[in-house]
Amino acid sequence: MYRQILINVAHRNFQKILWRFPDQEPLQEYVLNTVTYGVSSSPYLALRTIKELAIREGKKFPRAAQALEHQIFIDDIAAGADLLDALLSLQQELIQLLQTGKFELRKWASNHEALLSAVNASHLQMPCSFDKDEPICIKVLGLQWNPSCDTFSHSCSPRDLPCTKRNILSQIFRVYDPLGFLSPVVLFAKLLMQKLWFAHSDWDEIPSDDVCRQWNNFKSELPELRAIKIPRRIFVDEPQLVELHGFCDASQTGYGAAVYLKCRDFTGNPQIHLVIGKSRVAPLKTAISIPRMELIAVALLSDLVDYVKQVYARHVTLDAVFAWSDSQVTLAWLASPAHRWKPFVANRVAHIHGLIPFTSWRYVPTAENPADCVSRGVTPAQLVNHGLWFQGPAWLAQEPNNWPQQPDITEIRPQEVFCEERTLVLHTSFEEHFLTLLVNKFYSLPKIQHTIAYVLRFISNTRSDKLTKQFGPLSPLEIQNALLVIVKHVQMFCFTDIVEQLNKNNLPPKPFRKLAVFLDGRGCLRVDVYSMLPGEAQILLSLYGRPPSRKSFTTKSFFGGMSRLRRPPLDYHEQVSRCQVTNICVFVCCAVKAIHLELVSDLTSEAFIASFRRFVARRGRCSQIISDQGTSFVGAHKQILEYFKLAAQTATIQWSFNSPGAPHFNGLAEVLNPQKKKLLSPSALRVRVNHLHRTETVIIKIEQELLLGPQSSETAARRS
Repeated sequence: MYRQILINVAHRNFQKILWRFPDQEPLQEYVLNTVTYGVSSSPYLALRTIKELAIREGKKFPRAAQALEHQIFIDDIAAGADLLDALLSLQQELIQLLQTGKFELRKWASNHEALLSAVNASHLQMPCSFDKDEPICIKVLGLQWNPSCDTFSHSCSPRDLPCTKRNILSQIFRVYDPLGFLSPVVLFAKLLMQKLWFAHSDWDEIPSDDVCRQWNNFKSELPELRAIKIPRRIFVDEPQLVELHGFCDASQTGYGAAVYLKCRDFTGNPQIHLVIGKSRVAPLKTAISIPRMELIAVALLSDLVDYVKQVYARHVTLDAVFAWSDSQVTLAWLASPAHRWKPFVANRVAHIHGLIPFTSWRYVPTAENPADCVSRGVTPAQLVNHGLWFQGPAWLAQEPNNWPQQPDITEIRPQEVFCEERTLVLHTSFEEHFLTLLVNKFYSLPKIQHTIAYVLRFISNTRSDKLTKQFGPLSPLEIQNALLVIVKHVQMFCFTDIVEQLNKNNLPPKPFRKLAVFLDGRGCLRVDVYSMLPGEAQILLSLYGRPPSRKSFTTKSFFGGMSRLRRPPLDYHEQVSRCQVTNICVFVCCAVKAIHLELVSDLTSEAFIASFRRFVARRGRCSQIISDQGTSFVGAHKQILEYFKLAAQTATIQWSFNSPGAPHFNGLAEVLNPQKKKLLSPSALRVRVNHLHRTETVIIKIEQELLLGPQSSETAARRS
């Protein structure tokens, strides 16, 4: 076959050899033009060439192309057909297809004489045998095939060699069993070999008498294997039912599995044949429990069943697939999801579920399990008469209602089942917010404010350009923003349900409805102070001309000391009397235009600071102050920064100055000058300002008139 395939011209230089025929001639260089024996790529090139030939000529010879694709092993083709005419047609197609590639078929062998008469006698396979007593057997893929009875057989003539580990291993590998028909016998021999490994015997050392006795008995019974006949054809004509049954078992010494095919013809006669078997010895390094060994056997059976299904999918349609095990513990593991068990069981259960569903698994008693012998091993003499291994249990040929009764797997609760149950451990980790960590770690609110303020500045600077970045000491506004961040975080932690309800535009819980809670523009939770004031305070608000209503919140909050943002523009007004000069400091709220007048003895910074303290004590703290650049205001600002820096930062009061020489920038304070001058005239009030307490009374009266605003004559008459 190899010499019929030419190598590409570009690749022939890789097959150069040096050779000379007579010794006296010089060395000559030769190039091999065909596929060469011994090269690692030769098998692939040969099979790829046959496949390419089948692809190109597949339309002309479809049956032959199908056989070349699925029924060829290196240079041997093993194919067949149910009818003689179909077989002869396949023979001619194979000859013609391969002839297009200059391949000539030889060594023909068949169980029908008509097929052999269609070819030249020189192209027939000569009968050969592994044993001199059976010359009619033909070698087919390492097996002995008897064409006359169409059966496979095994023949092994043991060698008369000393009982050593080397000779035992050599004899074991002489038992060629690719389909596992002799798996119980092979397991018995492997167990003997395992004993030698466990005893640390040398390769040429004579083992113990017990091992020698078992090996000599085993070797003497090996010729009896030729009595085993395995039918080649396991399908029937016009099958009415085709089922696949797999059995598995395990023990402390080994485990194995076997697969059987059940076919029922049109007369209702069932036929059961062994398809494939496999055995393995138990590991010695790690001790494995019997239930786990049974699970390993179940996994082995799943792989075998899946392999048989893939091979038979091209030939027949399986009506049902059943898998049998005598371990109820293993079946209980399969009845539950894989994630329930520990890794050893879970991995194998998941693998088994992927190949065979749990609905296909059945329980079989140990005495009726044909895989019991493949898990313990038997001698050749025992296997010859072991009908359970070759034909399966007797009830397998009967109807399903005669099969073994199935226990309720879900009710099985032995200790072996639950010892493999996974212990569920949940690990939860709670990461506290960094603000919570700061609050719990430091007990100084200013320190926490400064820390957060620097963090906010860093975030702002990373997102800003060079011109707008902030440097130097923290400003009162930055500290105030840090305080709002802390307040918002604490409110979200303590009043989570209230904040969620307000975000959804729903009413807060009943205990908080009386407080008229709301969220401001920055997401902070605030309380309507008017709802918390006593009755006298409400009357006081009415005297100032702001009736209690929801719309006048800023006014109420102004007088309650919780204004959102109040920027009182400042201005001085002088009233000259016969006694002394009286100065008035005007505070105007930028939010609600409320006016506050404060009597100042002179224009010094100390006098203004005293009046400012009285204003804050009476009206509440303001967040920002806007004034012109009068010496009193500038000096007061410097003194506040110098003497009350910490207090000012804590209070977060920001001071802003208008441009010099621009009184119109301070419009809210300047626009009231005409009214003040009119109200401060003695002719209007008819009061002689010559005593301080009378002056203070006049200032408060003026403040009242300014807060009430312009009124009609009728209203003024009623009020008077």
